[in-house]
Amino acid sequence: RCGLGMTFKLSASTGMLHVKRVKEGGAAERVGIHAGDVILTLDGQALQNMEKKALSRLMLGPGGSAVEVGMQRKDATRVERVTLIRGDGMVESEASWRSEAPPMRGNDKVGLGLTFVRPDEHP
Repeated sequence: RCGLGMTFKLSASTGMLHVKRVKEGGAAERVGIHAGDVILTLDGQALQNMEKKALSRLMLGPGGSAVEVGMQRKDATRVERVTLIRGDGMVESEASWRSEAPPMRGNDKVGLGLTFVRPDEHP
């Protein structure tokens, strides 16, 4: 399963998905997504306040599959739509969860970060 070439932070206060970092040379970088942009939709599905398992299902998909991303630039009001190819230049991904909220106990963490592994970096 492959991702979109960026990591995210899910805002605990607004439920919005903010781009934290864009993978150099990845699909997100090639279509001009930047840190600070807000991802609003994937393939037309709104992401605000979505549970982490549902987010993972939408974010990760077969390598080479296309996904339409609805996004808003940092400090802008206009919504833009771009198409990314999952795993473009990457072969694997793993999901990890991060939060801007204070630390919580148990499995109640929120936020989504994707880490990509190239074949020559994977043991």
